[in-house]
Amino acid sequence: MKNTIQNNFRFLFAGGGTGGHLFPALSIAESLKNINSNFDIRFVGTKNKIEAKVVPTKGYKFYSIWISGFHRKFTIENLLFPFKLIFSLLQSFILLKNFKPNVVVGTGGFVCGPILYVAEKIGIPTVIHESNSYPGVTTKLLASNASLTLLGFETTKKYLSKKSKCEFVGTPTREIGTIEKKLAVKFFSFDGRKKVLLVFGGSLGATSINNAIEKNLKILKETGMQIIWQTGKSDFENFKKYENKQIRVLPFINEMNMAFSAADIIVCRSGAMSVSEVLKAQKKAIFVPYPFAAANHQQMNAEEAVKYSVSEIISDDEIQNKLIEKIKMLLSKKETTKNVFKKNDVSKIIAKKIIQLANGKN
Repeated sequence: MKNTIQNNFRFLFAGGGTGGHLFPALSIAESLKNINSNFDIRFVGTKNKIEAKVVPTKGYKFYSIWISGFHRKFTIENLLFPFKLIFSLLQSFILLKNFKPNVVVGTGGFVCGPILYVAEKIGIPTVIHESNSYPGVTTKLLASNASLTLLGFETTKKYLSKKSKCEFVGTPTREIGTIEKKLAVKFFSFDGRKKVLLVFGGSLGATSINNAIEKNLKILKETGMQIIWQTGKSDFENFKKYENKQIRVLPFINEMNMAFSAADIIVCRSGAMSVSEVLKAQKKAIFVPYPFAAANHQQMNAEEAVKYSVSEIISDDEIQNKLIEKIKMLLSKKETTKNVFKKNDVSKIIAKKIIQLANGKN
């Protein structure tokens, strides 16, 4: 591989709107840089979403285009959608002609649509990574003409055109669950003889999950369960009063590798990134799908995860009443999560496939 890699390859990543779309892209980009630091890697997204804030801090040049999703209910913003689409296609064409990337990589979200579409039309190789078990609209529309579509779940193939060149690889994640448990437990000043429950609802938190923990807190404390509780920034002020030697209450967990390593059971949403990290860390989990996720994809992610993990699913409206029951159920199980999602460095695998495309090997 080293003898065929050029120093002047240019790669353009499109993905954002949420961390679940952005962080896999950043992970792949980092793997490309590790292979060859001379690669020119740039990102495109929208100026008012997470990618505009995060990407520049990682040292990558960032471009914004004027595009947004189409809401299922009527909104004034929907009236602007045709104009945004046309303008974003023009912006994408100019960007691609000026930058001349060897490969364009899309990792999800509406921002991928214009860039991938134009790249396909003008003959630039494209790679799509779909992390959800049920593919997003952009993936379903563009996968049939993409050079390669890489999947976080093998089952996703059945939802895509038979013309699509698909391959199951998994989803790139952060380093997760790699620290020795006793060291991670000590990091949180917990008792190593007691079980640890990790709770998070994504980077923004999830109020329904927070309320369920609050309602069941007395029972959890009585059982001796220790809790690492990420409330999200907006809910932190309401729940920080529960902080004590048995409970760590945080608006956001920066040391997520420590938290995963310490945990015996995890309670979380079932976005693609959360599910992938639970599977990679091989932890027992309770998934609480976000009920308003597009095309109910979080429910489908959770159902797929159950096939590979020791996990349970609770609906958003049942979590308060069923949480303790499900925790006890998981504690009684001795099975372990299958390691099908742990065996490889996914981002490195994807990076090598992107380089092969850049080299003209398809």
